[in-house]
Amino acid sequence: MNSFERDKQAIHDGDTIEVMRRRKVQITTLETKLGREKNTFRASIIAHQLEARRGEYAALDALI
Repeated sequence: MNSFERDKQAIHDGDTIEVMRRRKVQITTLETKLGREKNTFRASIIAHQLEARRGEYAALDALI
């Protein structure tokens, strides 16, 4: 079970606020890293991770 599935289960169990806060912190952290990164290869990897996290956040938000 990956983190998305665990968070999805936690939302079904009623731990919505904690899950969404933790996800938002992860997104904010990646946005900060992306802004500081000068290496374009690493920046592209961070951007890919950021888009994946945003998609998961939107999917979890739709479950609420």
